[in-house]
Amino acid sequence: MIRDPTATAARKLWLGIDVGSVSLKLVLLAPEGTVAHERYVRLQGQPLLAARRELGTLIRERPDLALAGAGVTGSGGQLLARLLGVPPLNEIVALSRACGLLFPSVRTLIDIGGEDSKLLLFRSDPAGSLPDLADFAMNSICAAGTGSFLDQQALRMRWPGEAQAELARAHPRSAKMRELLEQALTLLD
Repeated sequence: MIRDPTATAARKLWLGIDVGSVSLKLVLLAPEGTVAHERYVRLQGQPLLAARRELGTLIRERPDLALAGAGVTGSGGQLLARLLGVPPLNEIVALSRACGLLFPSVRTLIDIGGEDSKLLLFRSDPAGSLPDLADFAMNSICAAGTGSFLDQQALRMRWPGEAQAELARAHPRSAKMRELLEQALTLLD
């Protein structure tokens, strides 16, 4: 990747990376806000290896890439940000900014991640600028229903997660099923 100070602003892209507990999300945004490149990959317990692989692919696909800047967030983002020489972004701040820019009329955002879930509540600004973050809450005590929990259960049962997802989507009481499944599997240990 090239940080080219002489490149015109119109050519420079913004790189965003979210390193979660289960997956890595990478996006390149053009100056007007359109997505120029996006990638979602499962970490399989190797966040730095996944990041290195995806950044390597990006460099090979776009050898003349010029970045205006980069941001790294997520539960695994601290180390990657340090290695890339960029400041890490707090997940709540990153979600709040993105939601305000992309969906300014939204008042509630729920993020169900690999090991936690987040609820963000926004209030509108009477001056008409971006909405303010009014409050937020995180659930990091119980991982039931999050990506990591589902991955663990799939591994324990030797049952592909994709098959679980198909079954869960088909059932009208999927939330209750997750609770019952967790209880039953705990008894089998």
